Amino acid sequence: MASNSIGSLPRIALLMFEAHGLGRIILREFNSAGIVPVLIVEESSKLGKKRASFFDVQHSVSVPDLGSVSDYLKQSIADGEDVTQVTVTNINNDDAMAALKEANVDLIILGGTRIMKDHILECAKHGGINTHPGILPWVQGSLPVAQSIYRGIPIATACHRVTAELDKGALCDISFLDRSTCGNRFEDLIYATNRQSALQVINVIEHLSVNGTLPTIEKLSNVEGECYRWDDGIEEKARSVLSDPDYTAPEWDTWSLDRTLIPNEMR
Repeated sequence: MASNSIGSLPRIALLMFEAHGLGRIILREFNSAGIVPVLIVEESSKLGKKRASFFDVQHSVSVPDLGSVSDYLKQSIADGEDVTQVTVTNINNDDAMAALKEANVDLIILGGTRIMKDHILECAKHGGINTHPGILPWVQGSLPVAQSIYRGIPIATACHRVTAELDKGALCDISFLDRSTCGNRFEDLIYATNRQSALQVINVIEHLSVNGTLPTIEKLSNVEGECYRWDDGIEEKARSVLSDPDYTAPEWDTWSLDRTLIPNEMR
């Protein structure tokens, strides 16, 4: 099986809003790395459709050929892999919990979903990991890429353990986005962070398969930032910043040393 290509891999479950772009990118990168999840749980809900539709719009520009979950499942079946797919109305409900227990998973991967409850995370031996497209702990909550652009903060992806408290779990990795490889187009920045997030997940899985534990790193700083809620207007604010001919993307070294660059509400 492809799932044995990098050693003794953990049994992985991918939890995501139905058709969410991040989850689909993770599946695509899993396929390239020879990683096969034993379970995919998708939430079909009003909230899920809203969140997924945002990424659909961005990816239709930057990666119009991004496959669907169904495409991935068809390919997995053709390759002789055994992947179970379950659709639920809420990722925290009894149906999701039953599917996770039946699959006997070691690790839960979040591919774009709501805040997880403890009883779901407890279904996996090593709990769950999430990738957040913003520097933690400064930029928490929803649409961190747009928030970072608007507030002049470097863009990064932070892979962390999942807890019932949003974006507070121990860090597994932080990687800063190389803006020279993706330019300043908003759609490309969304895709670049999603792909970088998928690669972080793969690195964590490989670490777990070799060491039997999840990696842990120290916070870059103990300065606590803001937790932003979904803001329908933040995308246009971010696009306005990017369209400024004098715009220069902030770099971590400069930003972290010059505290005056931190917006007042984040000091």
